[in-house]
Amino acid sequence: MSLFNELKRRNVFRTAAAYLVIGWLLVQVLGLAADSFEAPAWVMKMIITVIMICFLPTLLFSWAYELTPEGLKKDSEVDDTTSNAPQMSNKLNVITLIAVIGVIGLFFYQQYNPVIHKPMSESAIVNTITETPIIEDSTANDSNNIDDASIAVLPFVDLSPDKNQSHFSDGIAEEILNVLVRIDHLKVASRTSAFGFKGQEALGIPVIAQRLNVRHVLEGSVRKSGGTVRITAQLIDAETDVHLWSKTFDRELTTENIFAVQDEIAGVIVKELGLMIGDQSETQVVFKKTTKNLDAYELYLKAQGLFHNRTFENLPEIVTLYEQAVAIDAEFAEAWAGLSLTYSVIPSWLGFSEEEYFLKAVDAADRATVLDKQLALPFAVKGKIASEEGDMIGAIELMDRALALDSKSLNAVYMRATSLLDMGYFDQAEAGLRHCLELDTSYGSCGRFLSFVLLYQGQTDEANALFEAGMRKGQGSYVSVFLNYYSAIRDSRGVSLLLLLIYQDAPPKVQDLLYRYQMEASFDLKALNAEVYTQTGGVTVAGEPIEKMTLERESQDLLSDFLWSSYLPALRKPSMRAEYLRLRHELNSKINLPYWRKFGFPPQCRAVGEDDFECDLKVYREE
Repeated sequence: MSLFNELKRRNVFRTAAAYLVIGWLLVQVLGLAADSFEAPAWVMKMIITVIMICFLPTLLFSWAYELTPEGLKKDSEVDDTTSNAPQMSNKLNVITLIAVIGVIGLFFYQQYNPVIHKPMSESAIVNTITETPIIEDSTANDSNNIDDASIAVLPFVDLSPDKNQSHFSDGIAEEILNVLVRIDHLKVASRTSAFGFKGQEALGIPVIAQRLNVRHVLEGSVRKSGGTVRITAQLIDAETDVHLWSKTFDRELTTENIFAVQDEIAGVIVKELGLMIGDQSETQVVFKKTTKNLDAYELYLKAQGLFHNRTFENLPEIVTLYEQAVAIDAEFAEAWAGLSLTYSVIPSWLGFSEEEYFLKAVDAADRATVLDKQLALPFAVKGKIASEEGDMIGAIELMDRALALDSKSLNAVYMRATSLLDMGYFDQAEAGLRHCLELDTSYGSCGRFLSFVLLYQGQTDEANALFEAGMRKGQGSYVSVFLNYYSAIRDSRGVSLLLLLIYQDAPPKVQDLLYRYQMEASFDLKALNAEVYTQTGGVTVAGEPIEKMTLERESQDLLSDFLWSSYLPALRKPSMRAEYLRLRHELNSKINLPYWRKFGFPPQCRAVGEDDFECDLKVYREE
């Protein structure tokens, strides 16, 4: 008997078919279960590996043994006249058919079940809650719209022996990017966008360039070993996938050498792209030598990298790194500026004293300005603090000064636009935020606040789309604005999901009380405080003591929302409306009126006599 016929007689082919179909079905079902139980990725990898490993032994077992009425026997011990192989063949056929039906059923379940394919708003919120932002595929960019004078600087690869110098290699690339971004007529992909492809080099330069909408890409690597450093850089034309320039620098590890290499790389880029960006002779590459101390420079680069990805946990480390850098080199202006910015954001992240850290931020900013009067960041930080303290005239003046020094300063553009939003200048705020996104399409905060401006102006479709796009990318800040919007339009599902995001640690009963405050007219803040206090026995909710959950506290969370939103629960609830109007007028008088008197009222407000004013009040839905 031929081998083929023998394999067929012993049901090896049928066993293989049944195993593959059942194995595939099992993987799919267990995958759904793993998602539901939020199992780590290694669980499914282990299951798939086990199924693959067991395939060959199963076939060998089918070849060597046969299941008979008397039990399992070796095939060689079974007489052909008493063999159970034909009956087993039929059983395997039935099992395989049932498995195939299961596969088909699972396919249709995955295609049409709403739990698997959630609506955008729900999936966007869930992605943020689980901290698994979706990376969107932007390969649809039209190559005909890509500017020839455009470039992306990818993070340099760390090739150091211990693989512990990524902050240094990333910092080298970022410093080059910061120089290029200030060259007129050269379009440079933002750091956020370009560095988002870190670790994705396998995609290939043409694909990465297309997704970043640029023609050229600079990539490289850094290897530190002892007292030497090797920096390799390559400039690539992504359209042809041809290297325009490549060079390796072997240098003694000093700041002077590091700056010289960065300067040469930036200069070569300008030279190679000179015909595309205009007259080379008028294009000056200026690479500022910021410090002579290598230790201070490395601390600065590490702090800068962490700040771009700051979290509640790493902010203290960022402060320490900057403080160590300026302790080593007290004349390191950029480090003082970075420390100033970090001090200014600490209260909003960690809940520390605003007054204490704002004073520290202003002091650090002043030190930076004394050392280098051309730095824009210190003025932007001081403008932000002036805005937080209610000095809107001083805030805008400082931000304008920052922009005069650096028109592409994202911090200054963003801070100025949000200050204008707080004051009710919607058109100017919208223009500023759109300009911010032109400079950096990945600047999440600009997109988030633009969605607020559009919401306040009644452009709810575009606002909601922008908000959801930010959620899909992991932007989870200031979601209370859209919580109030979903509440006003009676979107109970949106309210529930956003409450879950904002108050993740709150007990279920407290979640229910917060939901009732959003959705029931008679359930105001006093009732909420009393009930939550009873339920928790005085325990804080989301880090906030119960006693602080007041209308005043609500107004501090996002000033523009409290002053200009049509969707606040306090505005809709008759029991709270009078107190809301009093506080709203008080805040406008204290913060915005001096600026309005000097520069003109926003369209929705007007002077009343010499000492007062009024603003139009919109109520989306009264309870």
